Amino acid sequence: MTWKVSVNNLRHSLAHASASLVPLQQMQADLVEDLRDRVTQPVMLRDAQGEGESIGEIPLEEYLQKKK
Repeated sequence: MTWKVSVNNLRHSLAHASASLVPLQQMQADLVEDLRDRVTQPVMLRDAQGEGESIGEIPLEEYLQKKK
């Protein structure tokens, strides 16, 4: 089986792949931002509480065990 690929087909494929990159890069940036927000949420919750309050805090080991 021989593959005959025209220059126009290659250009079309390259244009399609290039156009797909922009939305994928934006999705990646959004996901990274969302992940950073989620990682900082427990810290913000803890920091928002007054001294001596432990509502909402659980030890890391216990949290990880619940995730399993």
